[in-house]
Amino acid sequence: MEGLEHKSRVGRRKATVQKVILTTLAVSGILTVGLLAPNAFGLLGSFGLTKRNMFNSRLTRSLRGLLERKYVEFVGDKGSRKLRITDAGRLYLYSTDTSGYVRKIPKRWDKKWRVVIFDIKESLRITRDKVRRQLVSLGFMRLQNSVWVYPYDCEEIITLIKLDKHLGVAVLYMIVDQIEFDRPIREFFGLPAK
Repeated sequence: MEGLEHKSRVGRRKATVQKVILTTLAVSGILTVGLLAPNAFGLLGSFGLTKRNMFNSRLTRSLRGLLERKYVEFVGDKGSRKLRITDAGRLYLYSTDTSGYVRKIPKRWDKKWRVVIFDIKESLRITRDKVRRQLVSLGFMRLQNSVWVYPYDCEEIITLIKLDKHLGVAVLYMIVDQIEFDRPIREFFGLPAK
């Protein structure tokens, strides 16, 4: 008879393996099925998985679960099948841990500000507060209560927030060339002065 602790450990391991697969796909885009293991060894090794136990049923079950929930999909011909994360998979990855969501920060800033504004009704105050907390955890700077700024491309994650909370046009994403008196903003993000 399996105890609750054992079931809990198995569930956590499966969720960890699934998150590692999704994170690997989010970072690398598309992986050739045969190359999944070599590209993921470093990441999976940090979770206690080795080459020896990588291809055991745990990895297979985790991948099957991701496919069944449509978090990943196969693309390409049978001979060159590749694995790709879906929008549902990105949303799941984002919703499990916003602070762990992988954002690509370029080496050079393109000198454009990403501004997020929202007008969420008072009846949805809990949702509005969650959006604010998510923006803070993502590293945004608050300009005003419903106006937030970030220096790098973040359109994808803002789209995920909108989808997750069913907000539609209540949240708007803008790319702005200049903001008046942006010195404090540059200092906040560690960007060079003009």
